[in-house]
Amino acid sequence: MDIAPKRLLDNWDRVRAKGPLKFVLTQGVLAWGVSTAIIFLALTTFFVRSGERLEWAITAALVFPALGVLYGLVTWRTCERRYRERHARG
Repeated sequence: MDIAPKRLLDNWDRVRAKGPLKFVLTQGVLAWGVSTAIIFLALTTFFVRSGERLEWAITAALVFPALGVLYGLVTWRTCERRYRERHARG
């Protein structure tokens, strides 16, 4: 899976105008982090005993959005690099 899909790069002028903070929060934390936490929590209902689910929920609610920040930053940097390469060629 490419971390900077073509459709994102095609719209990068519009996306980058909103700035890295908004991108990291929406694409990293919300789109990736929160959605991954929800999927993870749904799966834990099948594999984790009911007494341990709260601990897993708290962990997921903290860890996945934090990792989403990292994902958002890496994606932003990758898209910026590819954008500059594309525009340097002309």
